[in-house]
Formats: sequence, C-alpha cells, structure tokens
Amino acid sequence: MTAEEIINVKEVEIIKVMLDFLNSRKLHISMLALEKESGVINGLYSDDMLFLRFRYIVLKQKFLEALCVNNAMSAEDEPQHTC
Repeated sequence: MTAEEIINVKEVEIIKVMLDFLNSRKLHISMLALEKESGVINGLYSDDMLFLRFRYIVLKQKFLEALCVNNAMSAEDEPQHTC
C-alpha cells in the first residue's frame, strides 16, 4: 500500500465515526449533509439501494422543477387582479 491509500482508508473511517456520532445525537440533517458531501454512507446499503435513493432524489428534483414551470405558466395566463 502506498501512503495515499492508507490516508484514504483512514479518512473514510474518520468520516464513518463522525456519521455514527451524528446519528447517535439524532442530528440526521447534518448526517445527511455529510453523507452527500463526502460520498460515504453510514450503513450496510447495497449498491441497488443507493442507486434507487439517487434516482429518487433526481426524480423528486425534476418533479419540483416541473411544478415551478407549471406555476409560472399559469401565472402568465391569469390576469393580475389589482384592487
């Protein structure tokens, strides 16, 4: 092993310890943010489960964008009511 490989292994383990600490303190939003930033998942998830989680996030974002476009288009169609 080279020095870089040893550092990478230790870095992953440190991140997992941090994730475990955040989980024990019920700081789930911070835990999710760290998982997203680092790419390290604290759990025994299969690759299929991680793919489905990623796909859900992407589809959720596309749905929200479609809602925004729909709302913008309907706002243009309706005349403004001024009192």
